[in-house]
Amino acid sequence: MNILNELLLKQINNFYSPCGGEGDLITFLEKLIKPWAKTHRDEVGNLICKKGDSDIAIFVHADKVGFMVSKLKPKIRVVGLSNEIEKIIKVGENYDMVVIPRDDGEIIKSQMKRSQANKGLFLTNGTKAKIGDYVMYERTWRESAKKIVTQGLDNSLGVLAGIELFKATFAGTLVITVQEEMGYYGARFAAESLKVKRACVIDVTYADDPNSAVVAGRGVSFCIKDKYF
Repeated sequence: MNILNELLLKQINNFYSPCGGEGDLITFLEKLIKPWAKTHRDEVGNLICKKGDSDIAIFVHADKVGFMVSKLKPKIRVVGLSNEIEKIIKVGENYDMVVIPRDDGEIIKSQMKRSQANKGLFLTNGTKAKIGDYVMYERTWRESAKKIVTQGLDNSLGVLAGIELFKATFAGTLVITVQEEMGYYGARFAAESLKVKRACVIDVTYADDPNSAVVAGRGVSFCIKDKYF
């Protein structure tokens, strides 16, 4: 990865962009791409970028997995914004989180824990959280000569790869979707409204994912799927 791409990756990853709260990242990406492609946002917030005349579309997603405050008393309870995210939270462990107010107020540091009694997820320290506020993993960036460890790197790498591929193509459409973690909501809307005939969907998994061939330290691994798989 060259220096410019690494800098852009850090900028993309620095945004808290939970499902339904991707607006700041979408604004940043639109400013980045607008000088060399036509851009607009559709009704659900997807960023559509076009150049030339082609029916090929590249799909990447802007959102990260996250949570939302659902109840304040007797404890601040949160729910996952995707079907799978709550399952990975272990009982008894504290997770460093931030509460992101829906009214653009100050971001608040907090911690999250799974209760043994009813398996619910709760914020363990007092905050000024309100129902509907987003809760995200606190940002970190740990980098060594061999690896990068940070939250939300999968979608950030996917967005970067999509932009670079879009730059290299003669013509086509880049679709940066929202709410992918909530059942591909943005992608489904874009595919139907744009009447996409051929698409390249880019997503990234983590190293040592037991459901993939990716192994940490053994280089890049590509998994290609089409309608026959």
